[in-house]
This record gives sequence, C-alpha cells and structure tokens, in this order.
Amino acid sequence: MNLVDIQTPRCMMCGKRGTVSASSKGVRRWREGELIQRCLPELDADQAEQMISGTHPDCYEALFA
Repeated sequence: MNLVDIQTPRCMMCGKRGTVSASSKGVRRWREGELIQRCLPELDADQAEQMISGTHPDCYEALFA
C-alpha cells in the first residue's frame, strides 16, 4: 500500500492543522466523492474525523465532554 501524509483542515477548537497517513488510492477515491469509510477502511474513526473536519481526537473529546 502506498501511503501519503495528508494535511488536515484547521481544527475548530485549537486552530492547528494535523496530518493523517492514508493510502494514496483511497485518498483519491475519497476526494472524488466516495464515503471515507469505504475507501479508507484502514483509518480509525478519530483519523477519519480529523480528515473530514480537522478536529483532533483530544479536541473532539473536549468539545463533546
């Protein structure tokens, strides 16, 4: 699997960006509109959320605590 580091959007809580490693083929499919769960099954829920919204796992926990 060819992994690439994807810079995520800015987190709405802390304002910082992050990176997530994912398969290049899956990222292409996701950017073309496929559901992230289908094209990037190797990501856990926290990583998928960070790619979609930019929200880091710790920030997500603080937001919904």
